[in-house]
Amino acid sequence: MGERSDPRPRRRDRRGPHRQRPHARRRRRGHRRRPHPRNGRTRPIVVPLLRGVVGDAEGLPFPDDTFDAVSCRIAAHHFPDPATFVAEVARVLAPGGVFVLEDNVAPDDEVLAEFLNRVERLRDPTHVESYSEQRWRDWLDDAGFVVEETAWVRRTLEFDSWVERIGVPQARLDELQAAFDKAPNAARRYFDIWYAEDGVASFTTPKLLVRARA
Repeated sequence: MGERSDPRPRRRDRRGPHRQRPHARRRRRGHRRRPHPRNGRTRPIVVPLLRGVVGDAEGLPFPDDTFDAVSCRIAAHHFPDPATFVAEVARVLAPGGVFVLEDNVAPDDEVLAEFLNRVERLRDPTHVESYSEQRWRDWLDDAGFVVEETAWVRRTLEFDSWVERIGVPQARLDELQAAFDKAPNAARRYFDIWYAEDGVASFTTPKLLVRARA
């Protein structure tokens, strides 16, 4: 997975290890896309027998053995204490219940993991940490889970839309661009970083999927 369907040849630009997609262009900084006519309008969805509850992931407001299944999708890297979160999931799951997790995952290599977490925090200061698969396995094992299946997928992110989704302020945007410009060669290869004429155009990020049983 993660392979590009773009048939055009890749070439290096004059900056050496930077890679540049032919004819790639990025909008000038500060320029925003025109919003889609539907953007900004939320239609309520009514689902019978479904009740929403606001609570702390590290102190779930439910009795023991409440659920047959629990899922958590692309949120755990914001949690201050993932080990406590996993223990809480084990508590609220009935015996034999299933826990499904999807989240950003850090490579085992410390340099690559440090780069990934640095750019994620520059983009969004609420990012705590993306952890390795082994860390998740350790937490799941400590909580009594049996890991049944894991998989990695890679997602390509266009830089402009990635930063615009949360409105990164200009000061942090400049730091973020500088971090990509100074990325180690190993990070450029691993995260498949592509550069346009005025900066980074896209990169890929790995995600971990886990299915575990209580």
